[in-house]
Amino acid sequence: MSGSARQTAPHEVPPGARLVLYACLPASLGEAADHSVASARRYVADAGWEAVETYVDRAAPFESRALCEGWHNALAAVEQGRAAGIVTPLLVMLGHLEEDRRTSLPARPGPGR
Repeated sequence: MSGSARQTAPHEVPPGARLVLYACLPASLGEAADHSVASARRYVADAGWEAVETYVDRAAPFESRALCEGWHNALAAVEQGRAAGIVTPLLVMLGHLEEDRRTSLPARPGPGR
């Protein structure tokens, strides 16, 4: 995967934009983590965007995304043109390590910006 992440202000994302919803949530949160995803879904709908795919990894948010299958699926959706970018409940879920930033694509901030 290649490219670079670019945070886009919500007002810059056109209505009808097709986005991937991605979340990386600690397994220890259990069902409480589902609220983050539901909140992000509502945010996308309220903004007039379309979440065309949703991927959720259960991993530590501050660890590398290298082994996160959902992350790679989200990147592939953007690279293959199925989505224009990625929306996430919190930007840290996109990864904060240098290796993650080198393999990121356009991101759209979600409700936790």
